[in-house]
Amino acid sequence: MKMISLNHSLQASHTNPIANAVLFISVVILLISLFFLQRSSVTLQQLKNEQSEYSRSADSNSVTVKLTEKEQAELEAVKAAINDIVMPWPRLFSALEASRLKTINVLSLEPSVRSKSFHITAVTYPVEEILTYITQLKQQDEFTAVSLISTETVRVDGQNATQFELLVLW
Repeated sequence: MKMISLNHSLQASHTNPIANAVLFISVVILLISLFFLQRSSVTLQQLKNEQSEYSRSADSNSVTVKLTEKEQAELEAVKAAINDIVMPWPRLFSALEASRLKTINVLSLEPSVRSKSFHITAVTYPVEEILTYITQLKQQDEFTAVSLISTETVRVDGQNATQFELLVLW
């Protein structure tokens, strides 16, 4: 018979120096990243606190003046007048919508602030609707003059239609 012997002692494992170096470098990079993340978080919190301080100081620096009812009404009228001068568009477009006809299809609307006018290009099937549309535009208080510039016959969906251009002054 052959004899078998068992050795129960642990043998030393072979260490890989490159693996240990990579592990050490990875741990160092992780620690540096965590340090910069914590530092960035603290800086962000400081900036948020500073921003809230500025917004509070801006609110406290604003001057509130008690106005009488008459002065408040005058202030609102001045604000409305400034808005009309600066932004006349809502008023003008609502006037255009008020004079809208179902048989008139507006193709383009070109406003000109310098000349205070609109150049409207539209199409209609019944030619008589052009005069009705012009009359409705003239009835709007927002517009000072409405002029027919040109008309021409065009084909729309296989049917003859009239394309026309208007100049609307406000």
